[in-house]
Amino acid sequence: MWVRSREVHVPNAARAYAAPAVSGLYLWRMDPHEAPPWLLGRWRLLRAEAALDFAPGVRMEFRPGGRLLYTIVVEGHEHVVRLIYRVDGDVLRTDNPEHPHAVATHFALGEGGVLVFDFSGARAWFVRET
Repeated sequence: MWVRSREVHVPNAARAYAAPAVSGLYLWRMDPHEAPPWLLGRWRLLRAEAALDFAPGVRMEFRPGGRLLYTIVVEGHEHVVRLIYRVDGDVLRTDNPEHPHAVATHFALGEGGVLVFDFSGARAWFVRET
């Protein structure tokens, strides 16, 4: 996405690259692979459509540098899966380096600050914990 600006500044919310343009304007290109700042932190499953078969207690912690901790509860014990992620516009791409299994899903910040994932029509909603 390109943003026109007369001021030369880098938005706090994203890494940007400046390119001089005509008439003293600068064009800022926000890195489409940079995670939006609002995504970082810990999210807890609020609800998911039945087609997804998500277990209760699922949490995701998005960390800087493309690190993601995916926590599930099985028989009362928490299991943490260390994943990697990257953002391509409104698509979140995740993979498990130990057992490669790439997944891509659309995501958005929904009404009330809820993180919404759309897995080809089946949706899940997460609320921020931290």
